[in-house]
Amino acid sequence: MSATNKKNIPVIRLDEVDSTQKTVRVWLQEGRIREETLVTARFQHAGKGRENNIWEGEKGKNLLLTWVFFPSFLKPERQFSLSASIALAIADLVGEYTEGVSVKWPNDIYVASEKIAGILIENDIRGDRIVSALAGIGLNVNQTEFPASLPNPVSLKKITGQTYDLDILLDRLIHFLGKRMEALQAGQENVLLGEYIKRLYRYNRESVFITTEGEMRARITGIDQYGRLVLTDDKGRARAYDMGEVML
Repeated sequence: MSATNKKNIPVIRLDEVDSTQKTVRVWLQEGRIREETLVTARFQHAGKGRENNIWEGEKGKNLLLTWVFFPSFLKPERQFSLSASIALAIADLVGEYTEGVSVKWPNDIYVASEKIAGILIENDIRGDRIVSALAGIGLNVNQTEFPASLPNPVSLKKITGQTYDLDILLDRLIHFLGKRMEALQAGQENVLLGEYIKRLYRYNRESVFITTEGEMRARITGIDQYGRLVLTDDKGRARAYDMGEVML
């Protein structure tokens, strides 16, 4: 699998959809997509985020896309390494234009303390293999005004004051996605996860977390083999938390 060259991966460009994620899922079920493909849209009126959240954005201002691929080389128990690799690819892209880029577990991309991108990954697992994977990506690029309901959004333009060519950014994103996937397929999973941990938002810094047991002060000290966030409290006690069990 390689997406290092835009010519090697079909790119379908849409004007407006409810969400690229839903569109690609339907096309995949109908057999209209049989190879690695990227579908992008200028606007989504029902963009989907994690846990049924809505991704909001102005038309033609941001990168909104779903990448469908077929990582048959990856066992289901290793699927978090796939999520980590995609998060790193987006962080690579954003890092070309600004500093202070991190990954807020599990896969939101932050610049300082503000969110610039979100990822939604849906894997079709059958037996002992991942049949297909859909990576929905929303990256704030040229939008400068955001709904008040969004707590901490930011965009490349808000950070740098510059306007960006979305096609150029898409080419660079495809390059970084391909680079990270090639590393994963080559067996460099431990290297990728190590880099992911070092890129974590507020890694090894004391912070206040809301957990299923209540509020606690702890440090992020790692990720376990299942992709759970490992927190260590001030008494040195470590525990792993799954999604939905902890919030920073």
